[in-house]
Amino acid sequence: MASKRRNSAASRRPAARSRRGSSAAIPGGPPRRVVSLVTLILAVGATLVGSCFRRQASVPVASPPAPAASASAPAPRANRATPAPPPPGPRLATPSGLPKAPEGDVAAVGTFNIEWFSLGGKNARSESDLRNIADVIRQTGCVVLGVEEVQDEAALAALVRHLPGWKFQLGTSGRQQRCGILWDASRATVGRAAEWPDVNEGLEKGGRGSLRAPLVAPVKIGQFDFTLVVLHLKAMFDPEDIRTRRTQLRRIRDRVEKEAVARKDEDFVIVGDFNDFADSDALKELTDGRRGKLRFVVTGARLPKTVSSYLGRSGRIDHIVVTSPGVTQQEWTGEAFVYPKPKGKERELYEKSVSDHLPSWATFKTDRDYDP
Repeated sequence: MASKRRNSAASRRPAARSRRGSSAAIPGGPPRRVVSLVTLILAVGATLVGSCFRRQASVPVASPPAPAASASAPAPRANRATPAPPPPGPRLATPSGLPKAPEGDVAAVGTFNIEWFSLGGKNARSESDLRNIADVIRQTGCVVLGVEEVQDEAALAALVRHLPGWKFQLGTSGRQQRCGILWDASRATVGRAAEWPDVNEGLEKGGRGSLRAPLVAPVKIGQFDFTLVVLHLKAMFDPEDIRTRRTQLRRIRDRVEKEAVARKDEDFVIVGDFNDFADSDALKELTDGRRGKLRFVVTGARLPKTVSSYLGRSGRIDHIVVTSPGVTQQEWTGEAFVYPKPKGKERELYEKSVSDHLPSWATFKTDRDYDP
């Protein structure tokens, strides 16, 4: 019996050693309880780290700060949205009764006072205004146009962007009411312009410089070449104002006669805002044939009295005057026109957007050049 118990005890000892061996997988390692504690700590840590990563994945990542700009590198521009352009304003309708534009070997030459024409100041024009002014100019059919009351070159430069192929020149006198020339370069050639300042000499008190000197340039349309004179005479109807206009036109007449001899060409077309009527004493300084060698004809003199070129009052104060027989003999067609007066809402828009004047023009044959 004792041997059986010893054998039984001996058979149980390796099992006991086996259980002790299972508590230490690595010889000389820590007890099993320590390993279990370490395993638990690692598991908890892994859970916390994973949770942290999941939270970070749901939060937007901030961009790293931009490196500081060096002294030689320009600072980056702010990323600002470009403002949308303002919506276009109302557009003028084509007026009823508009004369048909000349065709073939016939061209129109005219005048247009654009009323304090500028991009800034008291009568600043918007892009919609410029578009309406350009529409009116195109509707006249003019190839060459004298313009008045222009503040600076920036205004004309902005306008010709709406008139592809057109060019301009601008005078220097008259402060913010200068005279200029616009022309369609595909149809007409205009030489370098010059002013006649002697026309206003001694006519202004204190030398204020507000009177506009005539702007003069050689022009050729087809075969027809002539000298263009753009003027804007003294305004108002006080006796002194009327005397000033008469003096201005008398001097212009004398200057034209001298230039006709020097240029050996009597073809002159005088356009502009005369600030007086065709039958006035002032214009008689030109039209009265007894006052000089050349004769002058107001092309629109036979238009009805009801046709007005100025919206502020009835009557025509904007004219196209030609020399006779130099121009009237062959080149002038005998026709003259004034832009139809807008009515109702169209008139309100015209006065607000365009001018208080209406363009005036005459037509000429360009397949000839008669020089008597």
